[in-house]
Amino acid sequence: MNKIAYSFILIISFLSCNNAEKIIYPLEPATTTLLSPIVLDLDSTVLYLEDYVYDATKIDSISGFDNISWNKDEKKCIIYSSDTIPMLSTLKLHIDGQKYDLAIKKSLKQKVYLKYNAKSPDDKVLLKGEMTSWATLEPANIEGKTNIFSFTIPPGNYQYIYLVNDKEKLAPQVTKVDNNNGGYNSLLTVEGSKTKPTLSTYSFTDEKVTLKVENVENIIVFWENIEVPNSMVKRHNDKVEIVIPERASENQRSYIRVWGSNDNSFSNDILIPLQDGKVLSDAKDISRKDKHAQTLYSLMIDRFNNGKKENDHPLNRKDVLPQVDYQGGDIAGITKKINDGYFTNLGINTIWISPITQNPEDPYGQWTNPMTKFSGYHGYWPISSSEVDYRFGTSEELKTLLKTAHDNNINILLDYVANHVHEEHPFYKEHPNWVTPLYLPDGTKNTEQWDNHRLTTWFDDFMPTLDLQNDTVMEMMTDSALYWVENYDFDGFRHDATKHIPIKFWRTLTKKIRHSNNPTVYQIGETYGSRELIASYVSSGLLDAQFDFNLYDNAVACFAKPSENSFEKLKNALNESFNYFGHHHLMGNISGNHDRSRFISYASGDVKFDEDAKLAGWTRDITLTDTTAYAKLVQLNAFNLTIPGVPVIYQGDEYGVPGGNDPDNRRMMQFTNLEKNEIKTREQIASIAKLRRENLPLIYGDFTFLKTKKNILAYLRNYFDEGTIVIFNKSTEEKSMTLKLPQNVHVEKSLFKTPFTIKNNTVSLTLPANSTEIIY
Repeated sequence: MNKIAYSFILIISFLSCNNAEKIIYPLEPATTTLLSPIVLDLDSTVLYLEDYVYDATKIDSISGFDNISWNKDEKKCIIYSSDTIPMLSTLKLHIDGQKYDLAIKKSLKQKVYLKYNAKSPDDKVLLKGEMTSWATLEPANIEGKTNIFSFTIPPGNYQYIYLVNDKEKLAPQVTKVDNNNGGYNSLLTVEGSKTKPTLSTYSFTDEKVTLKVENVENIIVFWENIEVPNSMVKRHNDKVEIVIPERASENQRSYIRVWGSNDNSFSNDILIPLQDGKVLSDAKDISRKDKHAQTLYSLMIDRFNNGKKENDHPLNRKDVLPQVDYQGGDIAGITKKINDGYFTNLGINTIWISPITQNPEDPYGQWTNPMTKFSGYHGYWPISSSEVDYRFGTSEELKTLLKTAHDNNINILLDYVANHVHEEHPFYKEHPNWVTPLYLPDGTKNTEQWDNHRLTTWFDDFMPTLDLQNDTVMEMMTDSALYWVENYDFDGFRHDATKHIPIKFWRTLTKKIRHSNNPTVYQIGETYGSRELIASYVSSGLLDAQFDFNLYDNAVACFAKPSENSFEKLKNALNESFNYFGHHHLMGNISGNHDRSRFISYASGDVKFDEDAKLAGWTRDITLTDTTAYAKLVQLNAFNLTIPGVPVIYQGDEYGVPGGNDPDNRRMMQFTNLEKNEIKTREQIASIAKLRRENLPLIYGDFTFLKTKKNILAYLRNYFDEGTIVIFNKSTEEKSMTLKLPQNVHVEKSLFKTPFTIKNNTVSLTLPANSTEIIY
């Protein structure tokens, strides 16, 4: 044991459990929710205090840091970074004699420089990449040197590309990586610590929990939003014992959270749910309100199920092809499938439905190959912010859907569109100055400028982007969102186009929700961009989560193109997500969505990564020509259902509907007349999803890689001594392997009946080609 670790032991008090301090915590705390840890910026960090407490004016004092400034009137404080700040620390907010704690992590960011050696001094060189959230960056002149690009970024891997005279160029003599879109990017690797500290759950009794630690020098323990005092935390060599506060027995659900570090790196985080003050030990005690236990199903109402023929109103126009006309799916159709048990049998407990507000009567837009206009069947062209589209149903049918779902222990999330309206919306007709300019100052049309003008760009000429920097517009649209959770019993939102909306909007909306009659709704956003950009919208006072598109892109490439992509790359991508979002995050891990070509068509080779998948869907009939793609689809879903986060199954991905991009990825659902491979695929995915609902390691467990090779991936999820091993073989041959488990972890059986043996905590098995197994 090193000297620093030994010093840590001496710091912690060795009082008995009986002499431990008593934690006092109000039944109605002043904090808004479980408060997320704060990662400091390199120089200073602004905290908006009402992200953390309901009323910041009631804060009496703030302690724990010397270098802070606190403006009570502005309801914010600033933490100034310095070399003396420890890796882990605690900021304390004092309200009416009660202390509330925020976990603080020191910044790991460092200055990084890249130089491009242009062939000519007249060359115009720009850069875009993950470190710029894919916005173009101009070079700087540093000490007389040209074409220097500087970044302040944490350790990790960053893809980027140069733009030289408007043409994309790879950096010479730099590692290049597949960009998962048929091309390549250059790769910048910023090295971090080689010695990673780790925490894992080990054992528990009614009074305490024990963790195992490795390379950990500092540790902080929270129960709810209060730091557990040293007298209740003891370290014995590689074990840490934590006394469960007596006060926890007064909460049906509460949490112990733990973070660790060494001198230059952070450990994984630990999340331990408590039931009436004792460690949760039975999945039957989990309710649909436990957000980590969600398994989400994404559906497009018009393309899911037709439950009421009377509200079928297709445009039936020659200038609108059937693929983009209304096809009859409705709210009643979803209710029917809940009553039929479709979602329960699939292992689903949360449904995200597409937007339901009224869309225009007439078609808009234009596609030229083949020629067609589009109806608003998808719901993303609102002309009202509070009226249910009559083609989907009525307000009463919506309330029936919500009640039916809740009676069946299923949550419903509403897809909410705040970024834009359709040009027929009264907001735009009556207040044309409430939107961003359609033209940029240089006269360029500001449409589809996703990265360089992400907060002002229009999606199309008939879809004006609301100026949500304008307080009047922001208040109006946050009130509109609030309408749906106060007047209907929705359980949360999927927020469209999140990155195109300013942070202030999300802070205002979340504050209003926290003060509403439905304060604990789940909010998940949609942002395409770097992990840093995605993470900037996820924290206390903002959103609960976003979809992890970066991990999805890597997973699609890995499982769909197994011979070209190693599991090592997927492992690195997963670790990147852990670094940004934590090991117990609520991010959405998707099988696909309505804006991406179907995974199974990439996996079968019927859609190529380097082709225009939208054009492919329009110009040819995409079927399935390689049935091994079904097993690959099972692997992708198995991955999503067993890693930390919220798994999301896009409609049809449970049985393998093929297709290109929009609208071919929005074919009408099939519930009958499925082929043998489709039925088998649905049954296998359902068995994994149902296992997840009953399996505490897959919901709250630690995560450990056991084996990573080009075609083999195995990892362990353990919740104390209860283990679940997930194994993939994506090669064309069966593979034999041994997997060493921690001494305290036990497994008993395999989900898909693959034979295995256990001896001296080593699991041995032979996994068939192109297959998945889960041992638990």
